[in-house]
Amino acid sequence: MISLDCVRSSVSDEMAARLETAPGRLVHLGLGASDATARAVASLSSVPESSLRSLELGAGSRGWRRGEEPPWVGAVPAPLESLTIDSWNVHEELLLDLLRGDRIADLRDLILQDVAVGNPDLGGRFSPRLRRLELRSCLGFIEGLGHANHPLALARLVLEDVEVRQHELVSLLSYCQLVSLRFENVVGLAPEGLAAVLALAGTHLVQLELGRFSDDSVPDYGNALLASVYPTLAELRLGRSMFSPRAFAHLMDVEVTPALERLDVEDGIPDEQWLELIARETSPLHWIHANTTAAIDSLLALLRDASSGVSGACFHIRPSVD
Repeated sequence: MISLDCVRSSVSDEMAARLETAPGRLVHLGLGASDATARAVASLSSVPESSLRSLELGAGSRGWRRGEEPPWVGAVPAPLESLTIDSWNVHEELLLDLLRGDRIADLRDLILQDVAVGNPDLGGRFSPRLRRLELRSCLGFIEGLGHANHPLALARLVLEDVEVRQHELVSLLSYCQLVSLRFENVVGLAPEGLAAVLALAGTHLVQLELGRFSDDSVPDYGNALLASVYPTLAELRLGRSMFSPRAFAHLMDVEVTPALERLDVEDGIPDEQWLELIARETSPLHWIHANTTAAIDSLLALLRDASSGVSGACFHIRPSVD
């Protein structure tokens, strides 16, 4: 057996106990959070020349109750190429190792969810091999992201509920060629910082998701989208805080987003701008999801117009209040 996934299984602890004494030649392993799993991971991390390349440490089948402390992980097998940690505590030394590529040098994909990252300082030493980094609901302040002086492999980035220094983040991304970017509630990133990021990444992005910035800065965050054109962008999702009539008009210009296929807009697009979709020349755009107060006739016109290229849409339509 080379693959075992028990993240949401009731037998996770039993399998973890077996692996502690007989690790086998697993390539992929998924286990739920427990003290037994923590012991198994510590044991696997001490095995010389481990065969493990992918490890997922999940929240487990029962989850965690208020007041309970999730288990800690302080080491993982050195040959890992992919690591996912959900709802665990991670020692800062290991977190720095993962982000800098000090000992886990071959790590390509790192996904952390519901992990309190604290206040690590990378000292400008970001892993040159990490291709995918997702920090989801990872409360904390990450310092030392900038000052890289060599090309980085990072192509997919998700930052959600974390704090960064704006100039460090912009510096880091100047050495990357992102194809997928998601920012949600990134503390420390002002509209001008977002504009700088998009100016660097916009021309090669395929997926872009932005939302949950301060509503007090509408439409400034949305206007940051004006900083670039997006010739390869296929999927676009914008939250309520990204509302900007100027930006929407810019994005609906077929010369700005010629490859756009899927559009998800949370709120705020007036009738006349939905009609701008119809004015697009034939393009790949064929799927729309939106909350809208637009008139039914406007939306039906969009779907019925063959030249719009739109073949399906999902709208949440709020009734008007007189």
